[in-house]
Amino acid sequence: MNETTEIKNFAIEIVSQMSTEDRARFNRDEWFEGVGNLQAGGMDHVSTDAILDAIEDQIGERWQLDTGTDGEDDVLLGTREDVEADILHHHDLDEMPSNWTLARL
Repeated sequence: MNETTEIKNFAIEIVSQMSTEDRARFNRDEWFEGVGNLQAGGMDHVSTDAILDAIEDQIGERWQLDTGTDGEDDVLLGTREDVEADILHHHDLDEMPSNWTLARL
């Protein structure tokens, strides 16, 4: 198995153990030190950045919904189109209110 495949498989294993909320709230800086423990578990020949990149790739796109003062802020997973459709459906809206923003994390 080549190193790229090994890193990807390792990331798949890590992400499969994460809850949806943990995936949505993934923060590369907070995980940086924890990756040292992951490296000790058999990936010591792989850089921290390579592991974090692979984990981010497996998590996929993350979006921060800011609803201004409407109290519905959230972090969502998926493509922008899917996330927008989910927001509109969840809130029974035809379009997003002008004070709401959706930013890729």
